[in-house]
Amino acid sequence: MGLIRVLPPEVVSQIAAGEVVERPASVIKELIENSLDAGARNISVRLEEAGKKMIQVCDDGCGMDPDDAVACFQRHATSKIRTPDDLIRIRTLGFRGEALPSIAAVSRMELLTRAHGKDEGVKVIVEGGAVRDVQPAGCPVGTTVTVRNLFFNTPARLKFLRSTGSEMNQILATLIRIPLAFPSVSLVAFQGDRELFRHSATDDLKSVLIPALGRDIAAQMLWVDYYSQPYRVRGFLSPLSVTRPTRSHQWFFVNNRYVRSKALSTALSHAYDGLIREDRHPLAIVYLDLPCDLVDVNVHPAKLEVRFSREQEVQSVLVEAIRSVLVSALTPVASPLQVVTPEPTPSPSRELAQFRALLRARFGRGSEQTSQEAVPPPPRRLATPKPARLTAIAQWSASYILAEGAGGELFIVSQHRAHEKYLYDLMVRKMQDKEVPRQELIVPLHLELGQLQSHFVRCHLSTLKRAGFVLDPFGGSSFLVRSIPTILARLDYEKLVTDLIDEISFGGTATAEDLFGEILATVACRAAIRAGEPLSRAEMQRLLDDLLTVDNPSLCPHGQPVMIAITREELDRRFER
Repeated sequence: MGLIRVLPPEVVSQIAAGEVVERPASVIKELIENSLDAGARNISVRLEEAGKKMIQVCDDGCGMDPDDAVACFQRHATSKIRTPDDLIRIRTLGFRGEALPSIAAVSRMELLTRAHGKDEGVKVIVEGGAVRDVQPAGCPVGTTVTVRNLFFNTPARLKFLRSTGSEMNQILATLIRIPLAFPSVSLVAFQGDRELFRHSATDDLKSVLIPALGRDIAAQMLWVDYYSQPYRVRGFLSPLSVTRPTRSHQWFFVNNRYVRSKALSTALSHAYDGLIREDRHPLAIVYLDLPCDLVDVNVHPAKLEVRFSREQEVQSVLVEAIRSVLVSALTPVASPLQVVTPEPTPSPSRELAQFRALLRARFGRGSEQTSQEAVPPPPRRLATPKPARLTAIAQWSASYILAEGAGGELFIVSQHRAHEKYLYDLMVRKMQDKEVPRQELIVPLHLELGQLQSHFVRCHLSTLKRAGFVLDPFGGSSFLVRSIPTILARLDYEKLVTDLIDEISFGGTATAEDLFGEILATVACRAAIRAGEPLSRAEMQRLLDDLLTVDNPSLCPHGQPVMIAITREELDRRFER
């Protein structure tokens, strides 16, 4: 008997489901994309337990006749591909014929649909990928898909689902993206009887930014509309004064398909090079339109990644489009939401011309090679024993403290991480009644958040309060910050609070206790002295003395090294003594 076996169909189906269906948000994404491909103008979503118990997506699209309603549950059954040539002319969101059979393989599904021109519809019941029942049914034109007990037959997958709050964050992130690409389609979602999300069809592109960015930030975004044959770049960019500590507020759409793209993300960063701090990131909603034969969307089973045939050229055009808006915004006549449409042969400013020269040198526009960013290796986690004593010698590069240990070792200490570690432990030690000491604000700080951040804050008000942040809902997506941790009182706490909410709301932290630790670590990081700040000898010694009061001074709260030690013997070996 040979060792190789052909997998049974049920195993093949579950493997395919694992590639497409990661969590409830994946199901919602696939079903909404099917609705959009069907020409729906109104889509509703209903959830129970953040989709773990039930997901229902209802649309008013073209619907299906009885034969198609059964055929769509066969793997690779699709109405959108006929020949191999069709693969390079894909305009629809779905085309692989995997979504419905993959979802049905790991759930109990009901499909109710009626096509235009038909007097009655059809109901199809599927369980674990097998069609159990097909019968006529009365229903309006369109399709309703109900998914119950997701992963009921794959308990290992079910086990790895996160809390209801975490899964809801993923669902909201999915829902927010839909109006960004399809503003003319109405979308509403309910969790039980509570409305979770609503978008009414509109032609006003600015209004679709509000759920994603909040009203205040949306009003400041700059509009770009740039054409360079055969590419068109449209979208919204943040001014130089509005940045975030993460890339969580960056959305890219290629031919109206939401994608995750390192090439586009890198180009966006390069466009802001030298204009914002290196540790900050711009906010952006970017739409790239290009011929279908220049992009391969058949790369990822969930269709979240694409490959460009002329990647460097795409990057060059994107950076040029973005930089042209940023340069214009630096002039006194620039205003928020200014539409900038370059002429076919623009006459750039001197600064823009210099940047284009740099751009060509970096990307080599027109080259057929693919650019790859050099990714630095992760820092080594050195298990440095806690020294008995540290004596400050000097500061190097205004970022590191050189110190001598009790045994004559040379210690190199990161001043930022050392202070961050000390402040983190200080907050933990000074907690009273399980809450971080806080400072009341004389005038409450008003925050206008995006819908995802707003939902996250509402779900974690008690954890934020325990960490020193008291926020009161103030209608819609607005909050009043009434107190902050005492340690932040003398800093720019408005920016710090905004950054903190941005980081933790997109972090996907699983438990309240993990979230609490993450908030404390972020507060300590923001309050600590920065790399690049000069310190006197006395300040360096005080910081080293404080560091040695903590239990484990070798690693910061984020698990990164605080210090490294070089022994006399190692130095002797280096100098061949």
